[in-house]
Amino acid sequence: MDISTSVPAVTGASRGLGQALVDALLDRNVRKVYALARDTPSVRPDPRVVPVAFDLLDPASIAAAGRSEYKPVADNSTADGRAANRRTRIVILPQLDQFFKLLEPKK
Repeated sequence: MDISTSVPAVTGASRGLGQALVDALLDRNVRKVYALARDTPSVRPDPRVVPVAFDLLDPASIAAAGRSEYKPVADNSTADGRAANRRTRIVILPQLDQFFKLLEPKK
């Protein structure tokens, strides 16, 4: 599988399994990895790694939202469309202002 065009987000990226996953992704030539960690200074220094402060134990940094029928990705009139709409997407946004700064073009 070619993952070189993927932009993954890895939680727990400063140690253990998360750190190993970041290393493996970089070895497979992903162009960028969002490395989520409580301790961002200990995240692997690499120009392709974007450290993001994130703590799953802090309820203020987590929000859940559902879109289902309000934002379908396909027409529900066909079996294929209904199958496409049965999906789960997990988007991790620790702080929206921090996320939008990551998306801004470099000046």
